[in-house]
This record gives sequence, C-alpha cells and structure tokens, in this order.
Amino acid sequence: MITATKPYRNNPYNPQTQLKNHRQSLQSFSPSSVRCSSLLKSVSHQSLTAEKLSDDGGIVSVNPKPSKGFSSKLIDLLERVVVKLMHDASLPLHYLSGNFAPLRDETPPVKDLPVHGFLPECLNGEFVRVGPNPMFDPVAGYHWH
Repeated sequence: MITATKPYRNNPYNPQTQLKNHRQSLQSFSPSSVRCSSLLKSVSHQSLTAEKLSDDGGIVSVNPKPSKGFSSKLIDLLERVVVKLMHDASLPLHYLSGNFAPLRDETPPVKDLPVHGFLPECLNGEFVRVGPNPMFDPVAGYHWH
C-alpha cells in the first residue's frame, strides 16, 4: 500500500492555485490564451480526478501484478515455443568447459591448503574463484553462441 496525502487548499504549490495564477497571467499576456486555457482546463480536470481518488482517507492501493489476459498468455506461450525451438543442446559450450566449468558442488572452507611457492603479505583473505558460476542453467542457452 502507498499512502497519499491530500494537498492543502491554501498551499502555493497546489496545482489548482498555480492554475488560477497562470490563467490570469495568460489572459492578459498572450493572444493565444484560448488554446492555453483549454490546455489548462484539461490539466485541472486530471488533477481533480486524481484528488477524487484520494478522498477516501488518502490511501491509494497499488496492484503491481498485471492481470494475465488471453493475449498475455498467448505471448508467453509463443515465447516458450521460440525458446524451445531455438535452443540447440548439441552445441558444445567451449566457454564453460575445463577450468571454467561451473561448480556444482561447493566445499566448506579449509584451513591448511597446500601452497606451492609463496603468497604476498597483502593477500590475506579469501579467494573466491573468478569466472562464471551460474546457480541455474539458463532457459535459452548462453548468449555467446
């Protein structure tokens, strides 16, 4: 839920107050005040309808989940069919093989790893492998094919 407050009637930043001030200045300044006043009337109608929506206590409910109609379901089905037909599982994954293959099993930390050579003093932390390690296989394959 999103809460909205009503604008104050005497607030100088209220669109209704600004609308009245602009109407007066446009009628005395511009020869095309008829077009501008009709535009201002449409803006005032929009702000009045927005104010009417918040008259029931100032709470506006928001429904972020769109209703899935027939066309939406049809497009989702079409997308699944295209993904299924376009994905070729027989292609080798050169970028995800050998040392660069994703890890499927994680191991717990080990205190005494055998080190060949030496580590600089500034490397005093944990090394997590650099490279792709996706948790799940992508639906439509990888994009570099």
